[in-house]
Amino acid sequence: MSLVKDRPVVRRAASRRVQTAKPVYRTRPRPVRRPRSGAITKSLLLVGVVTMVTYIVSSIVGNTLLENARRDRIRSVERTQGSREDVARLRRVLDSMVSLDAVSKYAAAQGMELSGAPTARRDSVVAQLGDHETIH
Repeated sequence: MSLVKDRPVVRRAASRRVQTAKPVYRTRPRPVRRPRSGAITKSLLLVGVVTMVTYIVSSIVGNTLLENARRDRIRSVERTQGSREDVARLRRVLDSMVSLDAVSKYAAAQGMELSGAPTARRDSVVAQLGDHETIH
């Protein structure tokens, strides 16, 4: 016997591995991607068609309005020329009515006499309406 006390030997079980969790793999179905080029092509084609139709319609409407304005201008020029001709004709009639000869004939027809009235001569100037600027 020895002076040192023997310690009992404890036998351990063989070391075992700690069980690790197995990784869980989930398989997801991949989303099916549909080709989108068809949708993009359709939308671009639709935008192009709408743009072209709008351009054509606006061009036709613009040309129609321009043509109507041109015709209105032609009609207004014709009316203006007609009005100027009428005014010129009325001025000639008015001038013939207020001339000295016309007034003397009217007075004679009404039984009036022009006493002391100047007689019209070739070298005399008779003022009429609107002539005050040209007579000196």
